[in-house]
Amino acid sequence: MVENGSASDGFGAPHGQSRRSHLVAGTSFTGDLTVPGALELHGRADGRISADVLVIEVAGAVLGEIHARRIDIKGRFDGAIFGGDVRLLSSAHVSGTVNSTTLTIESGAEVNATCSHSQEATPSLSIPAFSRKTRAEQGSQPETDGNI
Repeated sequence: MVENGSASDGFGAPHGQSRRSHLVAGTSFTGDLTVPGALELHGRADGRISADVLVIEVAGAVLGEIHARRIDIKGRFDGAIFGGDVRLLSSAHVSGTVNSTTLTIESGAEVNATCSHSQEATPSLSIPAFSRKTRAEQGSQPETDGNI
């Protein structure tokens, strides 16, 4: 494949410099995952994933947040997508939010999501940190479900 005038492996890396990681079918992962290069996901992941290229295969499923320059979804996704070139292929089942520079939705893809366009050429691949406040920082009010 030729991208930007140079040969590549189809995942954005020049031939001979391919960096692919795989999460195979039957594998599950929970937490934050940062992958240099491409990640092909055939298993299940719950959490945040950051990669240069992310492919959620037909058997793959992600619940959480994903960040990548290029994202191809063939399987299931529920959460927030932050990507450059995002492609929802015909077998995709996507719900949540999609924030992308370009978005392609193939006929047959099931999409129940709010989509927005970003002007950024390459979205940030950094994973934002959570900010957890103690009860003292939140105020002295205990959390309730509204039934007192």
